[in-house]
Formats: sequence, structure tokens, C-alpha cells
Amino acid sequence: MDRRTYLTALGATVAAVSGCSEGNSTETPDGDTAADGTPTERETSQPDPAPTVTDAGLLLDRGEYDSLGDVDSVGRGAPLVVGVEYDLPASGGSARGLAEARIFDADGTRLDTSTNEVDVVADGDSVSRRAWFSFGTADWELGSYTAEVVVNSENYGTSTSTEVAAELVEPLGEGEVEMAIAEFPDDAAAAEEFDWTLEFRNLSDRDSSVVTDTVTVGPVGADPVDLDISYRETVPAGGATQVERAAVRINYPGTYTYRIDALDAEVSFTLQPPEE
Repeated sequence: MDRRTYLTALGATVAAVSGCSEGNSTETPDGDTAADGTPTERETSQPDPAPTVTDAGLLLDRGEYDSLGDVDSVGRGAPLVVGVEYDLPASGGSARGLAEARIFDADGTRLDTSTNEVDVVADGDSVSRRAWFSFGTADWELGSYTAEVVVNSENYGTSTSTEVAAELVEPLGEGEVEMAIAEFPDDAAAAEEFDWTLEFRNLSDRDSSVVTDTVTVGPVGADPVDLDISYRETVPAGGATQVERAAVRINYPGTYTYRIDALDAEVSFTLQPPEE
């Protein structure tokens, strides 16, 4: 055999040995080719579904989700109400989890925690939920606070979080609030219960709150009577909020003045004589 014929035969032998080695391999190069040479799909690991916060912010009052994000600050003494809207993943026809708000002061000290448990029937892959968390502020210092909102999925052991910034400021005072009667029944009579709606308008350029524990009521021209009636109403700068007073009864007919001295604001209404 000459040298050229020998090298050709040797090359064929090496190629055959190499092909045999690849054929016995149990590895799939780059995950794209099977042992028999057919293409395969690359396997990927999908993470478990996690909750999603769609919106979060302060509310004017408990459960008033339409006001989400309307204010950035509240007056000391009024509740700091945090609202959150979120999607919670579901499995097996239910969605279980926990929404929680943690309040921190400017130094990072946790002041309070409020939780809301969720266990609802779910037709799809997730459910949309809302929650609110209320915190008393009477003993807090004026300044900046942070609400950390955390949503946990019990179904999957996943969670998500977001932060809401808030300022605690002085309550609205004299000259900063205008009071008006938004609704009053035409047939309101003495010695009979009636409902009416009072409106507070914030005349200042800051979000804050009406915070008072006493109002005075009395016939026009007579000495008023102090009543223990509390208001804790947060009002956006330049905006207004309404408060319904239900089942009010005053025994004598006449025109009355309803006054909040801390605001130097008052309204008047008239009660007809009771029907005989």
C-alpha cells in the first residue's frame, strides 16, 4: 500500500471511530439535539406566579377607593388610611394570601402593622382585590412616614411589595376651612329624626384634615350648647369632602347655628314645628 492509500484508509478509520463515540453519547449538545440527531426544545423553568400591585396610595377615608392617591398628607389626629389594589394568583379554584401595611417613621422605626387576609373563590388564574389599612396618628410627630405594602400569595409562596410616602401635618385651622350644608331635608321638623350632609372645603394649598371633638349648636340669638361630636375628615388642597350626619333630633323648632370654633366656621338650618 502506498503512502497516499494508507493515509486515506487511516482517515476513514478515524472518522468511523469518532462517529461511534458521538453515537454512544448521552449528552445533548447545547440542549438542541437529541442522541438520535433529532432537534429537541430547550427546557426552561418558569417561576411561580406572584401577586401584582396595580395601585397604592392614601385614601380620604376607610374604604373610599375612588379617592386613592388624592392626598399625600393628613392632619395629625386624623387616620392615615392606606389603600391598595392588587392581583392575587389563584390555583385549584381559590386564591389565598395576605395583604399587609407596615408604617415606618423617618428614622426607619416600624410604628404599626395592619393585615388583611384573603381566601376567595377564583374562576381564573388570578383575582383582583382591594384593601385599606387605617392607622391612628394622634401620638405621632409631624413629618415624613412610609407605608410598606406587602402582598403574599399562600397558593404559591410568592410575594410583592411597594411603598407609599405620606406626610403628617398640622390640622386645618381657622380661616382654612369653609363649611356648607350640602343636603338638608325640606320637611325636617323638631322632635323628629332627620339626616343631613355637611361639607368641608379646604381653602388652603395643602392636603390636611379637619380634626375637632366639639361643636356648638343653638337657636339664633340664644346661648349655644357644646356637643361632643368628632370630625376626622381629610380634605385635599382646594377640594371638598362631605360627611353625613344621621338620625339627628332637636326638640324645638327654630333656626339653629351649627358652629366649630376651632375653624371659626358655622352653618345655619331651620326646623319646622312638629306635625300634630
